[in-house]
Amino acid sequence: MGSRWLDVCGPDDRPFRVANSAAGIDELLHKISEDSVVVLEATGVYYRGLAFAAAQRGISVRVVNPWQVRAFATSRLARVKTDRTDARLIRDFGERMLPDLRRWWPSPPGLDRVQLVVRLADGLLRHRVAAGNRAHAAHWTSTEVAGVARELEDVLNEERAKLMARAVELAYGDELVGEWLRRVAQLPGFGEVSGLRFLAYAGDLRRFPNARAFAAYTGLAPRVDQSGTGEGTARISRIGSRALRGVLYWVAVSATRSNSPQGAHYRRMVANGKPKKVALCALANKLARAGWAVCAGD
Repeated sequence: MGSRWLDVCGPDDRPFRVANSAAGIDELLHKISEDSVVVLEATGVYYRGLAFAAAQRGISVRVVNPWQVRAFATSRLARVKTDRTDARLIRDFGERMLPDLRRWWPSPPGLDRVQLVVRLADGLLRHRVAAGNRAHAAHWTSTEVAGVARELEDVLNEERAKLMARAVELAYGDELVGEWLRRVAQLPGFGEVSGLRFLAYAGDLRRFPNARAFAAYTGLAPRVDQSGTGEGTARISRIGSRALRGVLYWVAVSATRSNSPQGAHYRRMVANGKPKKVALCALANKLARAGWAVCAGD
């Protein structure tokens, strides 16, 4: 699956390709019955067009983590990786794991608009950091080039600020997203910008049945690692959105400096001997649950 093509494999085990465009997706969906299940790998943003179009036509959609498919391929000792074999692999994975795959639903339109703008802004942030690094490297050989890189860094900062301001406007212009942002922004460590980024990467929080399920989605839930008589070392699972984990981690860092119950909880953990990073991850988990509770826990 890429920007130009969608590689597809159906029950007949004959992979084929259609254009990843409105016309190509329409052609594909005309070949799919409404009682079918479409299983897609979440590859960047390229799956979104087909996922949205299929869901709008009432076709059941499952969007799976690429790591799941990769692990499935490893379990089969796969030695060939092409677009066609990947399509067949995803089809086989979907058939085998369908009972365990949650149905995918598109985000509400207001939230979807906010998600797109926030992701654009964060893309500029990555470019701004790269420009700053290049300015630092060029300083030792050419102050002129370093100055150009710094100018680019300033421009990217300004454009990112404009995009984030626009995202805030879009959020408050939507009844649901605006209310969620007001609630999340009041939590310790969040604020308006972090709350906006939290909502953008979390998506529709109502799709999770409880706070525990959402915490597992963030990858901040502990992973059980036990074999024989050994207990192993407890670690977070890191399954889920890396960007969302990053937002929650820095929110937790901010919360540690507050006089809130969450900040006091962190300080007690550290005082009782917990390593700071372990305590931070535990606090981020707690704040993730609180974010779900104030939005979807009613």
